[in-house]
Amino acid sequence: MAILNAPAAQNLFGGPAAALGQRVRFDKEPWREVVGVVGSVRSTFFNTLEWKADPIVYRPAAQAFRSLSNPTATSFGFKLHIRSTSPLTMAEVQNAAVSAGPRVSVTELRTVSEMVSAATKQPAFRMTLLLSFAAISLLLAAIGVYGLVSQAVTQRLREVAIRLALGAEPLGLVATITRRALAAGLAGLALGALASLILGQTLEALLYGVRPRDLVSFFAAALALIAVTAAAATIPALRATKVDPMQVLRGD
Repeated sequence: MAILNAPAAQNLFGGPAAALGQRVRFDKEPWREVVGVVGSVRSTFFNTLEWKADPIVYRPAAQAFRSLSNPTATSFGFKLHIRSTSPLTMAEVQNAAVSAGPRVSVTELRTVSEMVSAATKQPAFRMTLLLSFAAISLLLAAIGVYGLVSQAVTQRLREVAIRLALGAEPLGLVATITRRALAAGLAGLALGALASLILGQTLEALLYGVRPRDLVSFFAAALALIAVTAAAATIPALRATKVDPMQVLRGD
């Protein structure tokens, strides 16, 4: 008997349902009846998390052990995945594996956490480095937006003074300036979000379990830039409304 994974069932028989009851044969091995179909297993091939959904045919382990009991049989390796509800020491696992046969030897013994740690080491380093650059870029963008908007509001000091002299409400004037700055900021934010959605596909190879178009990250960065834009417009505008309009107009 044999068990196929989903890609093997799809490639050989067109689907899991059609694969059950069929027979498969490889090389000079005997025909085996397909008794089950399982899902694909994420492989840590070369200590990476690259998705390897290759077709796989599983056969009973007892047949492999019978081959090992034959002195003339060629040795081969296989992986054994152990899951236990009680704590197990690595020595107990190794002794249980060796007791299966006199020619069985354990060449590598690792826990799942160790395998995941080794597989995520390089991607984690790359993403940490990329995250650092992204944080620096966001900080520089915030500083640039604050300086640009603040300078634009400061240059309108004479306009603010004239409006105050004509009887404009200070808070209403601040709200108008902030609203105009936010309108310009939202337009730039829309263009930046569009570019991010297009370029986000280049990061897909570095992400595991996270979509390249992560809405939480987009909203967090957008809210940060909107808050910076609002502060850059509101603070200078409030400062401008506290200046004596006559002094500003006389200075010009």
